[in-house]
Amino acid sequence: MSEERNNQQMIMYLLGGVAVLLVAVIVVLVVQNKNASTPQPTQVLQQQAQQQAQGGVSNPGGTVPNVPFDPKTATKVPAGVKPEEVVQKYYDDVKAGKYEDAYNLLPKDKQAYYGSSQSYAQTLQGYGITGVSVEKPQVSGDTITVVGTQQTPQMAISYRWTVEKVGGTWYVKSRESAQ
Repeated sequence: MSEERNNQQMIMYLLGGVAVLLVAVIVVLVVQNKNASTPQPTQVLQQQAQQQAQGGVSNPGGTVPNVPFDPKTATKVPAGVKPEEVVQKYYDDVKAGKYEDAYNLLPKDKQAYYGSSQSYAQTLQGYGITGVSVEKPQVSGDTITVVGTQQTPQMAISYRWTVEKVGGTWYVKSRESAQ
C-alpha cells in the first residue's frame, strides 16, 4: 500500500510540474504575440513618414492621397503672419498646446488626413513631442520652403513645408516628410 501511495504522489507531482510548465509556455506565447502585433511608437511614426513620402498616408478612415495644389481651396497664411514665419507659428502653437490653431495652418490634404482638430490633437499628444526646431527659410521667387522638426522620445520627425504666393496671396502649399 505504501508503494501505491508513493506512485500516486509521484504522478501528482509530475502532473503539477506539467501544469506549471504549460502555464509558463502560454504566458510566453501571449507576451510574444502581444509584442509582435502591437506596433511600437517608432514603427508607427516611421510608417507614417514613409507613407507620406510615397504620395499618400493611411489613416483610420482610409487613404488620403496628396492632392494637387489649388489656391481656391488651399490654406491661406493667416493675416499678420509673414509667409516665412508660418512654420514657426505652427510649431509654436504645437508647443503651446494650441492644437486647433496648428491644425488650421496645415495644408488641406493633411487636415483631411487627421479629420478634425481633436483627432489631430490626440495624435500629437500621443507622440510626446519634447522639442521643435525650424530651419532658416529658403526663398525662391514666390515660393518659400522651410524644414521643421519635432523631437519625440522615439525619433525626430522632419517635414518640408512649402508656402507659395498666388495672385498676391500666400498659401500653405504642402507639408511633406523630409526624412
